[in-house]
Amino acid sequence: MGGMNREKYLPLQVSLLTLLALVAAGFLLLQAPRWKIDEPAVRISLQGPDVEAGVVRGLSGAIHFSPNLLDKSCFEVEVDLKTLDLGDPELTGNASSADWLDVAQYPSARFACRQVLKAEDGYVAQGDLSLHGQSRPVEIPFVFHAQGSKQGVFEGDLVVARRDFAMNMPGNTADTLRVHLAVPVYQ
Repeated sequence: MGGMNREKYLPLQVSLLTLLALVAAGFLLLQAPRWKIDEPAVRISLQGPDVEAGVVRGLSGAIHFSPNLLDKSCFEVEVDLKTLDLGDPELTGNASSADWLDVAQYPSARFACRQVLKAEDGYVAQGDLSLHGQSRPVEIPFVFHAQGSKQGVFEGDLVVARRDFAMNMPGNTADTLRVHLAVPVYQ
């Protein structure tokens, strides 16, 4: 008699499992796809009145993006500031010192996106940039160059004002620095 009860409830169990599988699949479909960062190929270049050709490497984190799911797209990335190279060891040392970036105390910069919006020439990532122990809201205009369905490159520009992040500016150092990001990704 116990076997008959199991057979009676088997269709109900299968239906519940099917329902759970559909709900789980629906949640996965509601999230923008995750892109993996091709870390060795990332280019973050810096330019300013005092910096002609600086670079930072070491970008890592999570990127979820789809032009069709902007409300489900997000970027949470971190840059290793110990990889800073301004093309001149003395200039790099000065920028890394406690007078500027203070890389010993603040070894990374972090961007946490709140939302991604469509813009006239691409997209805008709105979020918080944490640098030098300070966090400020920023907007990063960017474009996404798809290279087939499984690869692409995010390119964006950002102007960082040192005073916004409580960085010392010895002498007549310029306040702003232009940051250009080229972030190759794949799935």
